[in-house]
Amino acid sequence: MRCSPCFKVHPLAFTLMLFTPTLVHAQTSATNATNQSGKLNTVKIEADADQRYTTNETTLGKTAATIKDTPQSITVVTHEKLDAQNISTLPDALKYVTGVTVQRFDGAGFFNTFNARGYAADTFQLDGINIQTNANMADTDLVVFERVEIQRGAAGLFQGSGEPGVTVNLVRKRAQADTKIQGMISAGSWDAYRAEADVTGALDTTGNLRGRLVTSVDDRNSYLDGVFGKRQVVYGTLEYNLQPATIFSIGGTWQNVDSVIDQGLPAYADGTLVNVPRATAIIADWNELDMETSDVFAELEHYFSNGDQLKLLVRHVERERLYAGARATGTIAANGNIAIENIWFPSDLEDTSADIFFSHTIQTRERKHEFTVGADYRTSDNGTPYAGYVFSPARATSNIFNHNPHTPKPDLVKVTTGGPTNTETNQHGFYARGKIEASERWNILLGGRLSWWNSEQIRTDTGAIATPKYDASEEFTPYAAVMFDINDAIALYVSYSDIFKAQNNKTKSGEQIKPRTGGQYEAGIKGEFLAGKLNAHAAVYRLQDENRALPDPENNQFSIAAGEVRSEGFETEISGQLTANWELTAGYAYTKTEYLRAPASQIGQSFAPFTPKHNVNLWSKYNFSSGILQGFYAGGGLRTASDFYSGSNTLRFEAPGYTVASLMGGYEIDEHWKLALNIENVLDKKYYEKVSGASRQNFYGAPLNATLSLRGSF
Repeated sequence: MRCSPCFKVHPLAFTLMLFTPTLVHAQTSATNATNQSGKLNTVKIEADADQRYTTNETTLGKTAATIKDTPQSITVVTHEKLDAQNISTLPDALKYVTGVTVQRFDGAGFFNTFNARGYAADTFQLDGINIQTNANMADTDLVVFERVEIQRGAAGLFQGSGEPGVTVNLVRKRAQADTKIQGMISAGSWDAYRAEADVTGALDTTGNLRGRLVTSVDDRNSYLDGVFGKRQVVYGTLEYNLQPATIFSIGGTWQNVDSVIDQGLPAYADGTLVNVPRATAIIADWNELDMETSDVFAELEHYFSNGDQLKLLVRHVERERLYAGARATGTIAANGNIAIENIWFPSDLEDTSADIFFSHTIQTRERKHEFTVGADYRTSDNGTPYAGYVFSPARATSNIFNHNPHTPKPDLVKVTTGGPTNTETNQHGFYARGKIEASERWNILLGGRLSWWNSEQIRTDTGAIATPKYDASEEFTPYAAVMFDINDAIALYVSYSDIFKAQNNKTKSGEQIKPRTGGQYEAGIKGEFLAGKLNAHAAVYRLQDENRALPDPENNQFSIAAGEVRSEGFETEISGQLTANWELTAGYAYTKTEYLRAPASQIGQSFAPFTPKHNVNLWSKYNFSSGILQGFYAGGGLRTASDFYSGSNTLRFEAPGYTVASLMGGYEIDEHWKLALNIENVLDKKYYEKVSGASRQNFYGAPLNATLSLRGSF
């Protein structure tokens, strides 16, 4: 069977074609089968499958694999769970992920870092392809994605140079052959309004050409005085069967943000956190954050008759950003006076990534062996095109207890120091991994990666080198794991993942410090129950990070490669369907980080004190299927974190632990409509969600708030 070059236009095609200039993303798994004659059936895209709190597969290892058969700590946040919790942003989703700490850098929530096992994520994945963290993902709207996959621990095999704490893979919504229309409107506290629309279906009579269009509008104020955020997102994708087993996809996303943000509260010089109303924001009326992001991709995948797969994915992201405003700087005086800093910070970024891999399966009479080989490439340009301009006056004064945001916007003037710069970072590598079925119960996984990495910063106005080029060549990153199947539902595993992170520090002799190295050892047990509807996992790990650059004690402004830290802990999680009506996710993480080789004052101290030692997440939902409550559903959850701090052994900014509870309730009006009420921080707990230091970046968590939403699906 061949795809016909001619097709009749389906009525839905006209609607989607109107939006072709903005078309973008997609999700779900493709299936192909070989019929009895050995010929390939047409590959079809299945309908969205993640209609519960767990999923049977993850794609963090390039090819689809079950969570049970992946010998690392994996969490998958499905779209069903996101809808139940009324979550639309990545930071809010990751707050409920076992062992993950979200650190925000502004009151509106557009700048965040995601930390696990003591490290912040510095790369993301989109459908398995790496992009730079600040390129697109930290503030992205989840309306574009079907699920979020999270791997805790080192991921050097497919990542290359990067921090070893956590990898986040966002799996896009894909075009479906069956027509489906979904929508949502919501209203909540602080004038928070949101609307979503999602339409997909076949664009010809055969179903070989499919399209999807997703859009959202979000406009909300904040519990912080004067802070607000507006976001518009348009995403679309076209998908076409070039041959029965070959799928070509193109798409793109456009996102625009218009916001007023703050950068948190200052603190007292002795480490005491200030006690002020949670609405306090140190801003000026003229604060602004404007961001525009475009993301385009093309994907080609082919399925062979023996089950092999070839996949090529190319993605390009561009972002322009302007942040200008007043923020606190320095400590709080005894009378409450604070210094105000007026800043101007425009930037732009381009990130281009490509990945190609081939997976091959060898099937003998009794054993099945799987192999994947591939190559990837990424280049990013991060520019500050208008550096060299500052506000005048650059400073002002205020009072933390009576801040006045109604101040005139200062003039922007050019200065002789500084200037526009561009930082270019490149990485490419080759990777391979094999899964060998040694016996009926034993599986051995072996892999390795060879990486090349370099970065250089130049002045774009003069061409002068601002930061000399530093690089790493032919860095080998090994990976190994062993799995033992106790039975069909439960498996034990041990795994080793190597660390590779380039450094730009120099020794006295002018030599570049070699990359950080080390490895992570992990052992765990995984279970898949109730026909894949429930997943459980427990693991212990130790992560050793060596060759870290330290200040040279004998030569100021130079470094030596002598630092070493360790992160170790325990994680356990259960996620899925306990009964036909009861969904649950619950997790606990214990994390201990420590300096092993460092300046004397740091040895024995935590290198990531912002990570709580103890972290608990819980969310549950129950559907009433009979009786007087038939059609109703109810749920709730909590997030618990133990004490954490920022600073050193001698001066700490400490935040006590906290527990925040949430509730939800809803009613299925009919097969198409659902009405739900979500309440966050139901006990109105006042707590510090993040602490950083004396100048700013200390944030209260949000007070009690509620959102009413109506969802439709046709």
